[in-house]
Amino acid sequence: MNRFSFLLWGAAVLLLSCSGNGEGDVYMGRLEAEKTVISARIAGELKELNVREGDLVTKGQILGRVDTESLEIQRIQQDARIKELKKQQQIALYRIDQAQVQQKLTRDTLAKTQNLLASGGATEQKRDELDVQVRVGETNLQILQTQYELLLVQELELRAGQDLLTLSIRKASLEAPAEGTVLNRYHQPGELVALGTPLLETADLTALDLFIYLPLRVLPRVKIGQTVSVSVTGEEAPREGTLVWIASEGEFTPKTILTDETKDTLVYEVKIRVENGGGELKIGMPADVQFQG
Repeated sequence: MNRFSFLLWGAAVLLLSCSGNGEGDVYMGRLEAEKTVISARIAGELKELNVREGDLVTKGQILGRVDTESLEIQRIQQDARIKELKKQQQIALYRIDQAQVQQKLTRDTLAKTQNLLASGGATEQKRDELDVQVRVGETNLQILQTQYELLLVQELELRAGQDLLTLSIRKASLEAPAEGTVLNRYHQPGELVALGTPLLETADLTALDLFIYLPLRVLPRVKIGQTVSVSVTGEEAPREGTLVWIASEGEFTPKTILTDETKDTLVYEVKIRVENGGGELKIGMPADVQFQG
């Protein structure tokens, strides 16, 4: 039953079961649970799925795994490429060191030539040649430095790609987000799954939620935290429930002006938490609620 159909059903129950000032009225609803769908976080072959319907799971428990063989191979390739880049960086640093030594020698020779020029011990042509060599050497050093920096950038890119592969491998494991019970298992090991494919559905059944609809005339006398009496079909004694949520907006609001005759068509959804430590209550069970005076 979808929420719209449930709302129609709830309104009908209100018309049939509610009377007078609201004291002693019974409101019918169905028990529900907050469900969690566990989906594949990477694409691939579903290698393992270790739980079935009805199994209890704990938070952090590994429930299954998607195959990661191709990802592992890619990570090995990344490792090899990083090692290759490291050697290229060493060679680049060696070339920079050699170029710096040669540049220092050329600068020293240019300085000596400049000093000898005044006494005729050197020619202007020689000085100019050395000056050109110094400028060319500076350009070569800049090129070598840039090449080395590009190698560093490539290493960063490879390491980032390696981190992504590691993350994908970690995401291949299906981890239970919270304690609960497996309600549905949608796939079997060996099947191919895409990113986002639902694999399991779980819910915490230690407490269930009961949704009912209250008419406007009753709403001022209820509050969050209030204790109510919950009668479940098949149980002799009623249980206690706790009102935990009241809708901020009403439903079935008339499109025209609100009159005395139409006020009872305005209802508010209410959620009641019912403890289920023993597991007797099941999703979908009908239950009646009566507010305690």
